[in-house]
Amino acid sequence: MSGIYGVYSKIDKDVQQCLQNLKHWNCSYGSDSANYTDEENWAVGCFIEHLSDNYPAGRPVLLHDNYIAVIDAVIYNRDEIAAAVNLDEVGHVSDEELLFQYIMRKGFSALNVVNGDFAGAVFNKDANTLVLFRDHMGIRPLFYYIDDNCFLFSTDIRGITSYQQIDTGINEEMLYLNLMGYSSLSLCETDFKNVYCIPPASWVELKVTNQGFIWEPHEFWRIGSHKIRCGSDKEYQKKMYELVLDSVQKRLDAVSGIIGGELSGGLDSGVIAVLISRLGREAVFFSWSRTMDEVPLKEGEDERKIILDICRQEDFSCQFSSAETRKKMVICDEAIDRNWPPYINTTKIMEGASYLKSNGARVVFTGHGGDEGVSHRCNLYELWTHHEYPAFIRCMYRQTKGRKLRLLRTLKAVVRQLAVVHPKLKKPFHVNQNAEVCLKKEFREKCDHQVEKKPSTFAYNIVKDIMRGGCRGRIDNVAFQGAQAGVRYMLPYLDYRVIDFAVSIPRAQYHNGYVNRWIFREAFKDLMPDSLKKVRYKDTPSKRGTVLSPENKIEERNRAIEDIQKFADMLDRERWGSCLDFDTIYNISYSDSFTPEEDINATEVISALTRCVLIQNALKSTDMR
Repeated sequence: MSGIYGVYSKIDKDVQQCLQNLKHWNCSYGSDSANYTDEENWAVGCFIEHLSDNYPAGRPVLLHDNYIAVIDAVIYNRDEIAAAVNLDEVGHVSDEELLFQYIMRKGFSALNVVNGDFAGAVFNKDANTLVLFRDHMGIRPLFYYIDDNCFLFSTDIRGITSYQQIDTGINEEMLYLNLMGYSSLSLCETDFKNVYCIPPASWVELKVTNQGFIWEPHEFWRIGSHKIRCGSDKEYQKKMYELVLDSVQKRLDAVSGIIGGELSGGLDSGVIAVLISRLGREAVFFSWSRTMDEVPLKEGEDERKIILDICRQEDFSCQFSSAETRKKMVICDEAIDRNWPPYINTTKIMEGASYLKSNGARVVFTGHGGDEGVSHRCNLYELWTHHEYPAFIRCMYRQTKGRKLRLLRTLKAVVRQLAVVHPKLKKPFHVNQNAEVCLKKEFREKCDHQVEKKPSTFAYNIVKDIMRGGCRGRIDNVAFQGAQAGVRYMLPYLDYRVIDFAVSIPRAQYHNGYVNRWIFREAFKDLMPDSLKKVRYKDTPSKRGTVLSPENKIEERNRAIEDIQKFADMLDRERWGSCLDFDTIYNISYSDSFTPEEDINATEVISALTRCVLIQNALKSTDMR
């Protein structure tokens, strides 16, 4: 992936100081070429990554008349975009240059038909304006900071947060929501109160005036803005199949060499793996599940059986997580030293990325985005909230098949959905979280009253969930971890055509009363082994029911106490004193009676403290690295 960055400051000396931070933290995003350009009050730069041998690497800084641009892009419909700008020799230009020419000819609003993962900045020297833009689903990260005197943007958030001359205090609302177990989805907010990301599917113009900066946001696309209707179930399924297949094919065409892929034992990654195989690309696959040597195959449910079935069907192999693969990745302590932001599944993703990179992969295909809309797991209340009342009643009726007093049971099922399920879905989303013991009582009580706690709309309004940032956590994570490992992640389900189709068709296509994720299962049933067709939940059954021996329980207890103390010692009390209750935290870590089975959940406490350490470390200046 490529890394772009820039700064505009009214104080000349700040530009060069800030530039060093931006260059330092973005260099891992591209190693093929790099450059920057600067004048008294501004600077922009780029580190380019080159993925395809079919066309040249892009120039880091692009020029056209009085315009200067830095762009991070992989374009999947190159021929269409080239035709739009009357470019005959499309193979002679890079994706970055092609996109820049397109913008100069068609304008930023025309980005709505560009199929790609991209982010960029275009500076107009004469007008003293800067335009930042980002792809439809926000696959490519782009963070920014703005105050009265300066503006910064960066692919890597640490290029901004580590600069000591600006105010990047901790976002206490986000911290509270995360540590208390509430939904903390946000389309643009970060863990830092003055650092945000550019909204997906938008372009933002920043005008520099004598009175200050003027910020003008514009939207070039909105997901699910038009309903899509086909003539039959088969037509919906055919269209779903064609769109996903084309999305995978376009991404395979955009990169040369070996392809990497993830296999979880779920529908999303399984279908992509089979499509890669059927399209004839050399690929290497990795699973986060443990090897059978470490965790023997279980009777009944075990996701590794599904993975092995896929491998047998397609005649390829998959590497499971092992002591050897874990040694090759950056382990936890080293990760903290490298200032990793507090993303989810960090070590698992880094392990997979490291293994796949070491086996020659340039890119990693992931099933992320399936659950978020394409293979969507539908709650039946979703049909009601989308006003599909006849389909809702039919599903209720079908679920009572073969039972006495069927009509009465159907009525009871309807009442339960509307009177019980509906109120539960509309309540603030909260998971069991014992990390609240880490927070000071005063801080917790203040936030209880001031911070809005939102429901999770994932189960019944997927468009609203995406617009609130439902896809963002994993997107930001794979972008960051991919850069550290030296690979780029491809997300075929988040091709804007695929996800827009999925959220715009009737919700009844996702639940027929008997089977959830129905349209996706039907569209790809001919590709799946029987075990994958029958899978219901995307989790890891192989980990369920693990019983620790008394010796292992003692070992786990001691390790938990050690970790709690270690992470607490890393935290700056002055910075965190208003939020965290260090006395309680240390009482936990030094308690002889503490066991993982007690009310205080060691895993959650450790997770909370780790998150704080990672937030703190992202604020370190480059000379402290």
